[in-house]
Amino acid sequence: MTSGVPAARAVIDPGVLISALLSSRGAPDEVVRALEAGSFQSVVSPALIGELERVLRRPKFSSKIHDEDITPFVDFVRSASSVLDDPPARTGLAPDPGDDYLLALADAAEATHVVTGDQALLTVGDLGFKVISPRQFVRDVLEEPSAS
Repeated sequence: MTSGVPAARAVIDPGVLISALLSSRGAPDEVVRALEAGSFQSVVSPALIGELERVLRRPKFSSKIHDEDITPFVDFVRSASSVLDDPPARTGLAPDPGDDYLLALADAAEATHVVTGDQALLTVGDLGFKVISPRQFVRDVLEEPSAS
């Protein structure tokens, strides 16, 4: 690829982003560091950003994530990503109807991957993009030797 544009275009499940904020170890953190480095193109929508912020503000995270860290992290994710409008609602794409929007966004964005730690979502078949775990994304996409 000679254009300098990363080959992978991914929708990152908010759960992966939250895991990265909770721990600087592991594949979710590697995904966020790769996002920061521009190693792949992330795609978000207002619904994804909204879910990320809502979940981060839940009381169960208040002892682990400082309130003053939430807005800068959400702003980083938004600024490091391509922001698309929320696609039209589609149902029946994911085992959990609450995840349908992630798959609809990936489809609308012509993403190559959805990166998730959600075990049910990982069972989704081929929709024109791969639904893979953060570890698999790091191993198969980010660490893949470039074919130049």
